[in-house]
Amino acid sequence: MNDTQGTNLPVEDNGQSEEAKAPAVTEPTTPTEETVPNEVTEEKKEEPATAPVAEEGSAVSVTETEEAPVEEETPATAPGKLTKEEIPDQLTGLVNESAEGARGDIKTLKQNYYKLRRSEVEELKKAFIENGGEESDFVTPVDDTEEKLKELLNVYKQKRAAVAAEEEQQKAANYALKLQLIDRLKVLTESQDDFNKLYQDFKDIQHRWKEIKAVPQEHANELWKNYQIYSKRFYDIIKINNQFRDYDFKKNLELKTTLCEAVEKLESEQDIISAFHQLQKLHQQWRKIGPVAKELREEIWTRFKAASTVINKRHQEHFEKLKAKEQENLEAKTAICEEIESIDFSQLVTFKDWEAKNKEIIALQEKWKTIGFAPKKYNLQKFARGRAG
Repeated sequence: MNDTQGTNLPVEDNGQSEEAKAPAVTEPTTPTEETVPNEVTEEKKEEPATAPVAEEGSAVSVTETEEAPVEEETPATAPGKLTKEEIPDQLTGLVNESAEGARGDIKTLKQNYYKLRRSEVEELKKAFIENGGEESDFVTPVDDTEEKLKELLNVYKQKRAAVAAEEEQQKAANYALKLQLIDRLKVLTESQDDFNKLYQDFKDIQHRWKEIKAVPQEHANELWKNYQIYSKRFYDIIKINNQFRDYDFKKNLELKTTLCEAVEKLESEQDIISAFHQLQKLHQQWRKIGPVAKELREEIWTRFKAASTVINKRHQEHFEKLKAKEQENLEAKTAICEEIESIDFSQLVTFKDWEAKNKEIIALQEKWKTIGFAPKKYNLQKFARGRAG
């Protein structure tokens, strides 16, 4: 779809010939129908994107991940309720869990810890200055809990690196297995053996191919194209029976119609992010279904694509609104910085003057805290500017 950022919907194959016919064989979808791209790693917020489906010839392998159900946190263990001293203890348990499963919670605990730590340091500095010390002489005290936190985060980082390395090894092994399947498929297209044996071997290759998951990204496209080439050649050679082929077409049409209806229902889903994730999964299912009758391909694909466009547009508009709000927050924070920077300290002569101005600044600080996120690239800059002011 060209109307959303990161568009990669596939182009439906509407011209592939289906000369080969055989009983109950689901022909792999043509290289010009659709594929699924790599999943997006979600951070603080998701960037708008369209449904993750591209040209089927790409065959980008995807490691499917299901979002873990969110468990309700009790008030005693909720990250926002923990003290600075309790956070490392909570983090210890999470680090021992799955490296990916605990990622969001670990990130939240880290953010909360440093929020508490900054507040503590500010209070210490304030007390130091009120007791007659100079701000430049203030030294941030060493905190044992921070050292423990850093050690735990380093352990977690190493665990994630180990998991990533293991996943890469598995992808390499999967790549080797799929190469073997393509070699087997190539042999089938050149074999003169009994049809029934060839047919069973072909079905076994199809089944094994679907069982093998992600492969290295750099090999995915070529691997899928070769698999498609020899699959098509096999269909051409063995001349699949029209009756069974028509049956496959009919079943595939029923499955794709069901998917169209599922996508259309997503238009009424209130949770835009959830609707987008569901759409991704539906596109993955679409890719696994074989072709329909040639005269119906364009119609069913147009219906599926049109419904997907609605969800993608809602998703894009959602993030455009978020960006607009962040821009408003940036302007509000900039105004606070400018107001503080404009203070003429030479006019503050008496203690009363200083006290009044200090109250104004504290009020501005409180106002700052009520303002949401600014665009990510400005957050640290504005925070430093606000503290300097």
